[in-house]
Amino acid sequence: MTKGVVFTTIVLIISLLGFYFVLGEVSKLRNDVKNLELALEISNKEGEVIGEATSSEPTGESPELSEKKASVIPTAIIFDTISSPLLEPQTKITVTVESISKTEDGSVNVNIRAFTSEAETYSALQPQNFFELIDLEADGKVMKPLESEGAFSSIPPKSAAAGKVIFKIEPGKNSIILQINYENTIKYYELNFTNKTYKEAVLG
Repeated sequence: MTKGVVFTTIVLIISLLGFYFVLGEVSKLRNDVKNLELALEISNKEGEVIGEATSSEPTGESPELSEKKASVIPTAIIFDTISSPLLEPQTKITVTVESISKTEDGSVNVNIRAFTSEAETYSALQPQNFFELIDLEADGKVMKPLESEGAFSSIPPKSAAAGKVIFKIEPGKNSIILQINYENTIKYYELNFTNKTYKEAVLG
């Protein structure tokens, strides 16, 4: 094989390698352009959705904004009780106090959830019977709930129902005692809405 043939072969190989390299780069560039076009298209669609959602929002105050005006104490209080005799047969119900909040107007909401994991039929619960507030600064004045909210009158078996027990206290009061009565047991919890804390208390 002459030197000329070898040189020509080397040049041809280099040319082919260069061609494939350029072809690969062009392919990558095309993919990048496609990805950019797709990203722009998605961005435009997201912009349209955001615009529609913004225009359809009510002008009134949102629930999130209202919640910010409340002082919320996260809690982890759990107790077991027997369901109401309004629905037979009675069964064990586990009640959790998930949080307690106080709004600027003095409304205190005890937010609860009732679990009927052992029930075989529908059961009922009267949550207002378990909770009271005690004002130690007013000679131990006991306050009953104003009302309760939630679907507690007919809870499906092996299910859960959420709601709240509502009290009313003086708007400027930020410390109160929560009393929980269940199955011949009484528990007291000191609530501090300024620090958003609670702790079990001993009275008497």
